[in-house]
Amino acid sequence: MTDSPSILPPPGWGNDSLSEYIDVARQNVFATFHNLKHIYERVRDISDVFQWFVGHLNNPREWFAVFFVIRAECSYRAAAELAMSGKAVETFVVLRACLEAGLYGLYLSRHPDKQEVWLRRGEDEKARKACRNEFTTRRLWDCLNEVDSVTHNRVKKLYDISLDFGGHPNELAITSMLESTTEDGQVHFNQLCMTDDDYRLRHALAMTARTGICVLDVFRHVFPERYEILGIPERIDRLRTNL
Repeated sequence: MTDSPSILPPPGWGNDSLSEYIDVARQNVFATFHNLKHIYERVRDISDVFQWFVGHLNNPREWFAVFFVIRAECSYRAAAELAMSGKAVETFVVLRACLEAGLYGLYLSRHPDKQEVWLRRGEDEKARKACRNEFTTRRLWDCLNEVDSVTHNRVKKLYDISLDFGGHPNELAITSMLESTTEDGQVHFNQLCMTDDDYRLRHALAMTARTGICVLDVFRHVFPERYEILGIPERIDRLRTNL
């Protein structure tokens, strides 16, 4: 990797179908950055809150949950990149991961005795089964609901949307990127990998921003003192406005 913004593509780049596809995605990112500046800036500002928070997480009492904060930040940024490239369906796959990082981080902070169960998942089938039995969807949701029912309802709604639009191969994950044309009495279907449709782009970016805000809301209950010291609640409330 390099920090240089002017690096040129290597020889042969764009001459095969995969590198050409990746390059088109990069060009789409540039176009979204230019054409949807307002919503991009909201997504960017939420990313800045994540970065500010992670940069000030030295020596936390809830040190184990830091791993999940970082994974949530990485997923959020990846979702932003996918949304900007027009990969609307894949955006929601990663947004689901972002939400789950928040849920796991909260649960393990409230149940530190289960950290070893989580860590030993890969040891053998018995450990894998114990992990599956402990970290059930119901337990994760119940934990958040007990801590903050308002955030629970918001996160649950976003989670369901993520499953509908790509987190699972559900109907909307297919039809939201499906186009059809009729020619000579025949119907032709086109399943899009990327889109430049304004509505689809705005939807993916808006859901990314809302997910970022809600995951930050979840971690507020893991690091309340750190949030207050860093002034994060005020920043979140400003960014939540009209979102």
